[in-house]
Formats: sequence, structure tokens, C-alpha cells
Amino acid sequence: MVTSFGIVSAGLMLFLVTAIVTAFHSSIQHEVVHDHPTPYPLLNEALIFPSLILVYPFRRYRELHLTHHIVENLTDPNDDPESYFWPMCDRNKMGQVMKVLLAANNTFVGQMILGPPWACLVFTVLNFTDWWVMKKMYAKHGYFT
Repeated sequence: MVTSFGIVSAGLMLFLVTAIVTAFHSSIQHEVVHDHPTPYPLLNEALIFPSLILVYPFRRYRELHLTHHIVENLTDPNDDPESYFWPMCDRNKMGQVMKVLLAANNTFVGQMILGPPWACLVFTVLNFTDWWVMKKMYAKHGYFT
């Protein structure tokens, strides 16, 4: 007989395993963006196919991530589209829960569990609901001109 505790436990385990597998896959995908582990781009892409990150396709991620590397002030929250830092004026406006989530996400365990869904959420917000803000940010660096 299946109990509700068993269903919840199985669901939690599935979530954790999925988060860990997605995090490792994302790490490999990141290496492929930077033309590793082989010198053959098609082979590299084949190694990460199909993409486990269903929110956005690999080539779109590649385009956006490489933009992050052309900024002069890497990690500047006002310049770098992938910065984990927040301007003090924005940080002061955050609620306590958000501050705790951001602090947790800066740990190894946080990156394994919170990182993948956080990255997908941020990308979705930037890519679909806030397209013009993102366009302006990337245009600053020579894209979308």
C-alpha cells in the first residue's frame, strides 16, 4: 500500500535527483559553450544533446552567455547580464526571504538545488517578459543594433 508519506518522499527524491543531474548537465553545457571538451563543435553539441534545460535551447544560451564575456566590468550588476551581485539600492529593497534565498544560492548546496530553477526563472523573465530591457542591456555591448 502506498502512503502519502511515500509519495511525498518519492517526489522529493525525484526533485533532488533531477536538480543534481540538471546542475551537472548545465556544467557540461557551459564547457561546450566555451568550445570544450573537444575541438569539434558538432561533437561537443552532440555530447549535451538533448538539452535537459527545457526552458531555452542550447544555441540561445550560448549566444547570451558569450555576451556576458564581452562586458568590460564582469560581475558588475548594472553591466553584466549574468552577475550574481545586486546594486546596494536594489538589495536594500529586498525582503528578508529573498536575501536568505540569495545567500543560500551562493553555497555549493544552494547552487546544486536552487541554482538550476533560479537560472531558468531569471532567463525566462529576461527573455520573455522583459525582452526590451534585455535588448537594451545587450545593445549596450554591440548586440541587437
